[in-house]
Amino acid sequence: MACDCISEMNTALAERNTEIQPTIIFGTKERPGFTCVTIVTEKIKPRGAKASVPLPSYCPFCGTAYAFTDTDADAGGSHGQVAA
Repeated sequence: MACDCISEMNTALAERNTEIQPTIIFGTKERPGFTCVTIVTEKIKPRGAKASVPLPSYCPFCGTAYAFTDTDADAGGSHGQVAA
């Protein structure tokens, strides 16, 4: 994880019985894994392709860049994940 914002936000949100849902990006030999904020999406039409899961390039709380790179965009994992 590039920053501690998810942990800090979860600590602050705990008193309201809430937490941020993170996305875990598993590492490879070339780069370590990391955790980023999940951007929740939903399908518009009931039939058709699954909803895409956008992966943010930067932390929305502090602006620190995540370790996600352009070469990871088509690495598999969740169906339809895209770099935001």
